[in-house]
Amino acid sequence: MIDLLDCGFVLGSKEYAADCLQNLAAKNESLRRSVVSKRGVRSLLAYLDGPLPQESAVGALRNLSNSVVVDNLVSMGILRRLVDRENGRASSRDKGQHLSFSAPN
Repeated sequence: MIDLLDCGFVLGSKEYAADCLQNLAAKNESLRRSVVSKRGVRSLLAYLDGPLPQESAVGALRNLSNSVVVDNLVSMGILRRLVDRENGRASSRDKGQHLSFSAPN
C-alpha cells in the first residue's frame, strides 16, 4: 500500500491506498509499527501535501501517531500538519456558517 501511495498512477489509487493504511493502522499495533518502519508516515505526509482529497491520510496519520516517537512527530512535521489541517477545516466551516448567516433571506 505504501508503494501504491508513493507511485500510484491510476485515478483514485493513492486515495484508496491511504484509506487502506488508515484502516490497517486502526486495527493493531503490529500493523502500525510495520507501516511506520516502512516509511509509511513519510509517504502519507507527501500525499497530504498533494492536491487530492486527504481525509484518509489524516486519519491514517492520527492512527499511526501513537506508534511514532514523540520527537519524530515534531521533527517530521506530523503534529503541525494535522493541526493546520484541523484549523483549516474549522476555518472553512466557520466561513461557511458565517456566509450562511449573512446571506439575505
